[in-house]
Amino acid sequence: NQNGRAQDLGGEKAKRRKPRRAALVSASCMIIALFLVSQSLNGSRLRRALLCSKFDENGGLKDRYYERESRNLFTNLVDRVLEEVSWSLGEACDTAYPSDVAVKAGVDYYAPRDIDSEGIYYPDTSPVLTTAGDGDGIRNPGEVDPTDLTPDINDPAPNTVVNTALLDTFPATTDYTAVNTTKRPADTVAYVLTITSCPGTYEPLLSEVTDPEEDFFEANAMIKQAVCKITELGGTSGGRRRNLRNNRALVTEEAPSEDYQPFTMYALVHPDAIYCTDGSGQIGSKYDRVAFLKAQGYHVEIVGQPITNSDLNANHTYILQHIEEDVGVRDSITLHAFNLEEHKAVVVLDYNTQLQLPFQDEIDDLVADPTKQVKYVKDRDGGVSKGGFMIIKPSKAKFEEIRQEYLSTPYNATTGWNGEGHNTFDGKLGLKGFFSYKATKDPSWVELDRCTFNNQLDDDCISQLDAADSKVVRHSEYVCGLPRHCPYDHPQWSVEKIQACQSIHEKYFMGRYEFEDKYLRKTRIQERIGQFKPQSFIGYCTGPGQKNYLGMTDQIYPKPDWQIICPPIACPVGTYMKNDCTCTEVTEDPCAACPSNTRCQLYPELRCIDCSCGFCDSTGSSCCESDGVGSCQQGAGNPDFCAQGSLFFPTFTSSADVCSPDVNLFDTKVPEGCGCKPNTHIPCSYNRDLQGTYDNQCHVCTVNDLVGGSCTSCFQCINICTNSCLTSSPIPATSAATYDKYVSCLSGMDESCRSNCMDSCKKY
Repeated sequence: NQNGRAQDLGGEKAKRRKPRRAALVSASCMIIALFLVSQSLNGSRLRRALLCSKFDENGGLKDRYYERESRNLFTNLVDRVLEEVSWSLGEACDTAYPSDVAVKAGVDYYAPRDIDSEGIYYPDTSPVLTTAGDGDGIRNPGEVDPTDLTPDINDPAPNTVVNTALLDTFPATTDYTAVNTTKRPADTVAYVLTITSCPGTYEPLLSEVTDPEEDFFEANAMIKQAVCKITELGGTSGGRRRNLRNNRALVTEEAPSEDYQPFTMYALVHPDAIYCTDGSGQIGSKYDRVAFLKAQGYHVEIVGQPITNSDLNANHTYILQHIEEDVGVRDSITLHAFNLEEHKAVVVLDYNTQLQLPFQDEIDDLVADPTKQVKYVKDRDGGVSKGGFMIIKPSKAKFEEIRQEYLSTPYNATTGWNGEGHNTFDGKLGLKGFFSYKATKDPSWVELDRCTFNNQLDDDCISQLDAADSKVVRHSEYVCGLPRHCPYDHPQWSVEKIQACQSIHEKYFMGRYEFEDKYLRKTRIQERIGQFKPQSFIGYCTGPGQKNYLGMTDQIYPKPDWQIICPPIACPVGTYMKNDCTCTEVTEDPCAACPSNTRCQLYPELRCIDCSCGFCDSTGSSCCESDGVGSCQQGAGNPDFCAQGSLFFPTFTSSADVCSPDVNLFDTKVPEGCGCKPNTHIPCSYNRDLQGTYDNQCHVCTVNDLVGGSCTSCFQCINICTNSCLTSSPIPATSAATYDKYVSCLSGMDESCRSNCMDSCKKY
């Protein structure tokens, strides 16, 4: 922005709601009149900060972007006018999805993809698992992440037409160089995100947070949803508040009876992060992130880094030379949060932060105590978290004090800050390192319990506190995996780690479910059709990896006719979700959770297996069919073959037919379309059409299969059990003779050896 000016970029001017009392109207009009008079008298004294778009070779803004007169880029604004309003939680949280996206995309419904018995879209992709590392279940640098999947060459690239259309709704056409006098809301708690760059354009080596990229809408929405949730949980019965109107269009609703703590969502955006490429691969196809954020109810301010390369050149040459190998020079943008003096408190967050429970007591204590300035937490590496979670009592004076102290405090690569260390973690050269030093010197900086306010699901926190009881948790691709990446569990994780990761992922997706149900105004919402790790992802993941995530703004896949979707509730331990969305009783037969067209297997694990699957006669007709009441009966198959005593199925010799309830295949998995496994979160349902698609119906090996040369593992096992009878001389001249020989060999087979071949004689 050659002629740009620092500016306050809140939402569109909110439409005024009619006050309930005439006195309120008069008071508001009087205040506005006084403001207009003061503006006409004092307008010449308005200070504006000049911006410049010239950047140095390290991506940092040059000094003339940050001269002394304009150092406080977004605080030299016009005076603000308070108006008496009833702050509304619904008004603050309500989010409209752009109405023209479906028109631009053409359509957002697509034909359903095939889903196997475990809910994974076929063909499946197996994860690359590893036992490398320190065994703590956390992928440290250099270790292989179990969520890194082997590419599936048969899986087409994901269709991003709707996402592209959404980004195109905010074209890069807005001119932000004009003066914008939209006011900052006052007396609210500010929740602040910092956005330093566009995806793939500025990526310091050790940057802590992954940009949400095409999930930008959802990431912003989920941060706001969490703030809405803890505000709602922390509300008490009370009255009205004196406050500035929230930065988004009002919805018509009565003022709530609850006394909520009003908040404002903020985004501090670097000038280079305003216009970003939409990810569609089209050169020059850019979208406006500032407009995007404003449409989602964020108060946006464009700011540069308060600590520049020139500042570092004059004071910290070592940091200047190595800052881009650490967190980058733009790391200091977060410091601008101290300038938000209009707000009673500022909560600093990033895209990996998940707020779970209210922390109003901590905010109130900070605001009320003049001896306290900052409440901070440490990361698991020992450094102070500068962006993940911090509560600040904003002060312009403190902003400048910290800035000057950063520049004047000596730093040595060996001895750290002022010779006192704080240089053993990533981020040591940025605010994280300096904040860690300052926290030991400034008594107004108060430390909060790390596992309560920054639970990173490491072993220390897991042993101390249930993840569900943490007020703030932090997602990491190196620990539990990012929820929108639908990660596998690490094979080395303890039961406690698996449960903790499940808890925070479930919390994230319950937040999405509540947001879409309560606050998102969108014509079509993606149903929760995924069945991959339902206890963690509650239906939003169809398989492992980001490509199998059913995103909030992705193309919509309709629910298949065969699938049953229930509200996201969990049945008690020891019970299972039934097809009517109720839970089995503890004393009830667990087979009650099986669909009516299946037979129930209790050992070695509970499974519901389609009656038509498994046993087929010589023509491929199914031996069994459902009796409609939870059992199997004789089907269309020839009973001469379907009787176990016929020896047609090498590992079954009972005189009863194979449809008997006494038959047990001891399955620990079933082919696609042949059954499902009851669980506590979703009903047992499956797509029977996949039996024909992938020829999985007749998956128990027969003598015909042995004669035809298939089922080689079964052949080898049976041959051992018959003392090589199958391969003994003479070799039959015809298939019919071979069939007769094999049946003869099976008749003398040891029964215990026969049963041991059961797993080998399945085609899956």
